[in-house]
Amino acid sequence: MSKKKRHPRSRVLSTVALCFLLACMLLAGGCEKNQEKARHYTIGIVNLNPQLDQLVNSFKQSMTQRGYIAGKNITYLYHGALQNENEVDQELQPMISSGVDLLFTLTTPVTLKSKQTAAAAKIPVLFGPAFSPVDSGIVDSLSHPGANVTGIQMRGSTAQALEWFLAAVPATRRIFVPLHSSSATAVQNLAELRQAADHFHVELVIKNVNNEQELVETMAAIPDDVEAVWITHSYFIVARASLIIEAAMARNLPVGSSVPLRNKGVLLSYSVDHAKIGEQAARMADKLLQGVPAADIPVETTEYFLSINLKTARSLGISIPADLLNQADFIIRQQQGRTDLP
Repeated sequence: MSKKKRHPRSRVLSTVALCFLLACMLLAGGCEKNQEKARHYTIGIVNLNPQLDQLVNSFKQSMTQRGYIAGKNITYLYHGALQNENEVDQELQPMISSGVDLLFTLTTPVTLKSKQTAAAAKIPVLFGPAFSPVDSGIVDSLSHPGANVTGIQMRGSTAQALEWFLAAVPATRRIFVPLHSSSATAVQNLAELRQAADHFHVELVIKNVNNEQELVETMAAIPDDVEAVWITHSYFIVARASLIIEAAMARNLPVGSSVPLRNKGVLLSYSVDHAKIGEQAARMADKLLQGVPAADIPVETTEYFLSINLKTARSLGISIPADLLNQADFIIRQQQGRTDLP
């Protein structure tokens, strides 16, 4: 017995009904997402470095672009950069007590304290950036951070920074390095710098400083036989970069670094861009706020950018090779603080 053929109109109606059902399901899913996004979130931001305020601003702007509107569905608890590490716990405790949805921490010391404090409250921590989060004990590994922490690493640009610096100033054979050795980040960065210096047959003249007065005295007594100065990663040194650069310039010595100091007078740096890190952090924060565990989000490595300060080069009588300029991401051409693309 043959099956009764289905009328074409019935097939059309069935198709319409199926499409309607699918549309309802998609709409329901969208509503659920909108309801989730409509929830009000609170992010506590703890920062120890005033130079990272640009990063904070970029982070907030990028969060806005992702639908998190300050005063509407998100609140930021941020009181500006702290004066010293002793203030970190005092800043963290009210945030933990109020039950923030996420802690955004800047600098390694802040992140280490936040990791411990936030763990019991089960609050995720997003750090950005840390020089070496594994060696510092922030995460178990880059691919599997563990615990309640993930974020952005900025390690890996030192060797390339030195190579490009030597291309700009090829006569350099001895580099003076003021170092704050009580900083784990500085020690980690120095290890990379030593390895790169050995490879390029450059001698590092290292002088440890424990406080600002020692740094002032050290920079006033730069050895006569060095050809350049290098700025390492560490909150103490970077916060006083202007002091180091001014002392070097007074001796007609170029300054290199893998720290983002392109507007401060550094001749050449190959380093992170704080605005870009803010965008990167916002993308990761969105995942955390939507419920993805920090332990399941691998630590990301930031991008690096070559910056050359032609104003500094001119004042030192240094001619930057054209092929090096062609590779630069940022070139400071005129007045201090102006950054142009090549």
